[in-house]
Amino acid sequence: MPIDLMMGLPPEEVVDPQTTEEYVINLQLQSARASELARNHLRANAERRKAEYDIRVKEEKFKVGDWVWYWYPRRYQSKSPKWQKSYIGPFLVVRLIEPVNCVLQRTIKSKPFVVHLDKLKKCFSPTPASWMLTDDLDDRQNVEERCARDSQHRVDAKGRTKAAAKQYRTCNA
Repeated sequence: MPIDLMMGLPPEEVVDPQTTEEYVINLQLQSARASELARNHLRANAERRKAEYDIRVKEEKFKVGDWVWYWYPRRYQSKSPKWQKSYIGPFLVVRLIEPVNCVLQRTIKSKPFVVHLDKLKKCFSPTPASWMLTDDLDDRQNVEERCARDSQHRVDAKGRTKAAAKQYRTCNA
């Protein structure tokens, strides 16, 4: 207390003088006890906050082959966010990356991309036919071959297919 600083400690509270080594050891013990107490309080507080947060969490399990909507909000001028669509899709879950990510793809030719599971909700509306075929390996190889064949016939900016552009580069190199 400030009065103790001005007047000194009462005689019954005066502590025997300590050596420098004893003072340092006592100070280390006190700071270790204080940090342990703070750590315990912070741990208990974090567990309580997590428990309160987890009450509102609705865990949804998705599996490969499920159709989902992807949360992708956009802002348009002079249009209330209330009337804007926040979800796009449907997308097909192509692969799961545990524990919280998955790979989505809109069509067989579109590029797959990774999203967090919190941005997805299950699609119950009519969906396109799935290109994720059964576990039959031959069917999957046919799809991969068709994709490779389609990519060879795509046209670049100069009107050449990929195969023709590659041949042109090798001839003119």
